[in-house]
Amino acid sequence: MKTNNSQHAEEHRILVDELLKANDAYHSGDEPLMVDAEYDAKKRRLVEIETAEPDLATDQSPTAKVGAAPSGKF
Repeated sequence: MKTNNSQHAEEHRILVDELLKANDAYHSGDEPLMVDAEYDAKKRRLVEIETAEPDLATDQSPTAKVGAAPSGKF
């Protein structure tokens, strides 16, 4: 059975991947991958995990960034 820490680590990895892809698609491709409510819920969960397991938080986490590079369409 996984420990709570390893469960957090796996969920953290998945959320970071999903949120980074969503940020890029929204800001650079102007093509959202999920609705705002889903994005917000995933980001809140990521904050919860990083609060409980601070060693998982990095400067590359979506919780440490705002937006992404702008689309070339602007």
